[in-house]
Amino acid sequence: MARDGSDHPYGVPVSTPTDGPGGQPNPYGEPSGQPANPYGATPAQPTGGGGYGGSYPGGPPLEQPPSKGLAIAALVLSFIACVIPNLISLVLAIIVLVKKKGGKGLAIAAIIVNVIVLIAWAALAVGGVWLFSNVVTVENAETGQCVNTTEDGDTVTMLKKDCSESHDGIIEVVGELTADEVTMYEANDASFCDIRFTEDGGDPATSAGDSWTILTEDLPPKTGDSFVCLAENSDGSKLPAE
Repeated sequence: MARDGSDHPYGVPVSTPTDGPGGQPNPYGEPSGQPANPYGATPAQPTGGGGYGGSYPGGPPLEQPPSKGLAIAALVLSFIACVIPNLISLVLAIIVLVKKKGGKGLAIAAIIVNVIVLIAWAALAVGGVWLFSNVVTVENAETGQCVNTTEDGDTVTMLKKDCSESHDGIIEVVGELTADEVTMYEANDASFCDIRFTEDGGDPATSAGDSWTILTEDLPPKTGDSFVCLAENSDGSKLPAE
């Protein structure tokens, strides 16, 4: 049976003390009804997104530095054998080196490759100019030109040579083949060179060489094709300097 009008089975209402033992204040300052934190503070919650999704100090960067990207682009462009991409690559590599923010090794490699490629281009350009100004063809040949020749099968290449030096031959006749001359050429008859040379005011007896070599635009030649009559020595010896 409850005492003092209470229905509590023990007769005394249960309440949560707000003070410490002996009526002293709670030494931990905790609110009534909550266990005391022995460390005196509530740990702070992480603010970096929680769980495993946040970044951590000292971790690798999530993106490559812009300068490294430029260095990679410079290196890729340097391998394109074309002047404009090579120049762009060189500019990008120099920008990376000036910024000093990474990618230095790639930038230096790009510069080295670009220098090699540009030197090769310069050599090709110089060689092309030299060939253009020194190769003699049946279309641009002129009478009186001294040349050296090289043969590759049925193809003969003529290069200009100073007549004051020994040379392989001299161009005595230039022109376009007539139908009769094509027939004579097919019959291995080079006498039309003597005829043409005489018509041009020359004397076959005083020609520099002892034989004619006929060079044509195409093989077999057709009527109207350009041709030259090249005076050479039949034994392959060079003609003396003039």
